[in-house]
Amino acid sequence: MTLLEVKALKKTYTTRLGGHLVPALTNVSFSVEEGEYLAIMGESGCGKTTLLNIVASLDQPTGGQVLLEGKDLGSIPERNLADFRRKNLGFVFQDFNLLDTFSIRDNIYLPLVLSGVNHGEMARRLAPLAKKLAIQEKELEATYDRERLRQLGDILTANLHRIVKGQTTVQCEDFYDEEMRPVDIPISPILSPNQNAAKYYKDYARMKNAEKELTKQLELGRLELDYLKSVLEELNRAGTEGELEEIRRELQEGGYLRPDTDRKRMKQAKLPPMRFESTDGYPIYVGRNNRQNDKLTLHTARGKDLWFHVQKAPGSHVVVMSRGEDIPDTTRQEAAELAVIYSSAYKAGTGAKVAVDTTEVKNIWKANGAKPGMVLYEVYTTVYITPRDGLEEQLKQKK
Repeated sequence: MTLLEVKALKKTYTTRLGGHLVPALTNVSFSVEEGEYLAIMGESGCGKTTLLNIVASLDQPTGGQVLLEGKDLGSIPERNLADFRRKNLGFVFQDFNLLDTFSIRDNIYLPLVLSGVNHGEMARRLAPLAKKLAIQEKELEATYDRERLRQLGDILTANLHRIVKGQTTVQCEDFYDEEMRPVDIPISPILSPNQNAAKYYKDYARMKNAEKELTKQLELGRLELDYLKSVLEELNRAGTEGELEEIRRELQEGGYLRPDTDRKRMKQAKLPPMRFESTDGYPIYVGRNNRQNDKLTLHTARGKDLWFHVQKAPGSHVVVMSRGEDIPDTTRQEAAELAVIYSSAYKAGTGAKVAVDTTEVKNIWKANGAKPGMVLYEVYTTVYITPRDGLEEQLKQKK
């Protein structure tokens, strides 16, 4: 199947002074089949960038056609071109065309935000992000070998007199090896001895910088992945239109969905957190979504109230209102069980024990720029809980 077809493409520029016509492309034709890779090669100034800009609909040809899956790009109205590029084309520029004021995440998701993705996109977005993280982890592992590059640079520097231009390897004594065993060092036949040594140092510096950047990106990716998993958990638990609307607002505030212009939906009352009452008579509140989790933990609860959350899994924030009293063990147990029930870790009827962290609300804080529902804590106790079936209904009846 032919994906891309270029027919008799021409591009002529007019000089600023004198109005002379300068041909950049003349009668260029080729096609690209599905699954095929095509490289465009040529001297500087021969028209490679002009050709790619036209193929990517970033520029218009003077003559000829560009067909993408049979669609003539020249027939697309200019007002629709940006949307067409977002949905159908990928382009890696020679220089990075990123927005400096945006984070890595914002740059990645900007096209999706502009396209107004819906809730269904969230699940599909998780898989490639997770795959990307695995790739980054492998790249990070590769940077751990950078120290050897520096050592090889040192060895070459100490043996420049042995290198003859045109060689592809040079054998030297490895003075970093305890037994001084010889090592074969790959070198470029077109570089001088000094240039070969400098290349190893340059590669060492590049990998050292790559480790820092990859570590940063990996952490950002993990945080993004954790957040998206929490949103999916919210969607799985949502049982009413009101709960879905709360999640929709959260995604709009985070820039994942376009702002809603439906005034009727905008005026819908905000849902309160779920309320339970423990066997001992203490109120237990459970957030329905990330926005509610933030409000419940950081604004509604007080310092001595007890906070519960499953360990290392998406789930609701659970808070026991202490009323300034010591909370009985029975209430603590029931709150921990609710934290498991309202999380992705809950598997009804399996009898599996789930780790739940608990601490006083005063020990919870939120990092600058953190996603909704994402909080930090260092002082806590971990309990292992097997929730009882039907507990939430039992405690709901005591409202």
